[in-house]
Amino acid sequence: MAIKLYNKTRCPDKILRAIVTAAGQRIGCDTNIVVKVTQGQCLGGSGRALHGFPYLWHLTRKRQKDSARDRVVSTRGGWIELVLPGTHPAWDVLLQAEKWYELCLHEWGHVKDFQTDFMPGREWSRRGESGRRPNWEDRPEEKRACMYAARGQERARSKTADEAILALASWLEEKQKRGA
Repeated sequence: MAIKLYNKTRCPDKILRAIVTAAGQRIGCDTNIVVKVTQGQCLGGSGRALHGFPYLWHLTRKRQKDSARDRVVSTRGGWIELVLPGTHPAWDVLLQAEKWYELCLHEWGHVKDFQTDFMPGREWSRRGESGRRPNWEDRPEEKRACMYAARGQERARSKTADEAILALASWLEEKQKRGA
């Protein structure tokens, strides 16, 4: 199956779909998930992976008054929200595009955890006695996602991933020149 992409940016779907699909295949995930992409203003972009069924009534273009069932999209192992990086004349667009690809790898690492159906014996962060979760770098699920991303980066990138990263970099450069 293919990714269900909700693109809320001006970046062409073709570029985003190519990068996100290449990252998912590099991690070794089933790419039948929902991916929502929005535009940000920070240097590196951001993202988060969520487990469960996304309630997507706010992402559809048609009005759906009658059926709440049509608003829930079933996926195999969660969904991802990604934020594209902003632009600034001092920022290197190729570096931004590569970092965004690495962010996609990291979020796909979380999806790989979700797709293994929370295997027994895997450790997940919990609230401690103080009621707070551990810091980001101390959470076991974040360590696993970083490990999956590092393994994915060790393997050679496909030609389509390289082309998609260059296409995103050129789109960011065009956006930078427009001043948008």
